[in-house]
Amino acid sequence: MNSSERKEIYSENLPKLIFDGGDFNFVIFSDKETEKYVQFHSNKGAKSIYVDIPYLAIEEDETERLLQLSDVKFKKENEAYVAGFTIEEGVEFVDQLFLKVFLLPEDFQVEIELVLD
Repeated sequence: MNSSERKEIYSENLPKLIFDGGDFNFVIFSDKETEKYVQFHSNKGAKSIYVDIPYLAIEEDETERLLQLSDVKFKKENEAYVAGFTIEEGVEFVDQLFLKVFLLPEDFQVEIELVLD
């Protein structure tokens, strides 16, 4: 799967967090082979989506790369790194995370779990 195919998947699923469902919607994008994942959450009607990366799901060297990503400002909340995004920013961030932080190959296969409350 190439980057544009993955971004199409992200673009299809991330808007559902704020346009569908209810008060606690989330989507998990993952790589089955490495079990690396990222979770976004929000609620219907919100203006932003939020990424949630648990401390236990990320290695020390990955944490360093994560915190060096461009203009993303993470807060530490509830044992996780959290940041808010627009849908468009979230779409761009997901692939950056998998490729530049988790160092997955360019052709990795993304899997999706979407839960709309």
